Amino acid sequence: MGGKGSERQDGGYREISDTWEEKGSERQDGGYREISDTWEEKGSERQDGGYREISDTWEEKGSERQDGGYREISDRRKEKGSERQDGGYREISDTRKKGVRDKTEVIGRYLTHGRKKE
Repeated sequence: MGGKGSERQDGGYREISDTWEEKGSERQDGGYREISDTWEEKGSERQDGGYREISDTWEEKGSERQDGGYREISDRRKEKGSERQDGGYREISDTRKKGVRDKTEVIGRYLTHGRKKE
């Protein structure tokens, strides 16, 4: 338990609860889902079928949950980010500085989370 993740699949939804501090590699066949990331300074998540890539800096803990067809990721890294994918589009609400800032550059490509790109 130094830098590993626990993956659980129950029924039709799967819940991933892990503290990636070194490197995490998760792959699920059948549901075509491949997550390859080095959570310490950058995280990359990819999902085929609805191909989405999330690039964030998880420094604490991230909870990922997929229920039915939509998935909701609730994580508390340094600030707070809420990501939701419903149907085919995804909505990201980040509350980092004052107010709510939507930093969605390219949907399904790169999402700057917690990274100041100014």
